[in-house]
This record gives sequence, C-alpha cells and structure tokens, in this order.
Amino acid sequence: MKCVFNNIENICKVFERICVEFVKNNKIQR
Repeated sequence: MKCVFNNIENICKVFERICVEFVKNNKIQR
C-alpha cells in the first residue's frame, strides 16, 4: 500500500509541475 501511495504522490507532483508549466506557457502566449 505504501508503494502505491508513494507512486500516487509522485504522479501528483509531476502533474502539478506540468500544470504549472502549462499555465506559464499560457501566460507567455497571452
């Protein structure tokens, strides 16, 4: 279970990073 939760946490961090980059790109385009 711990491994699964750790993986979910890592995925969330990566997803958050992608979201931040996406927002930055959108701001630059505007």
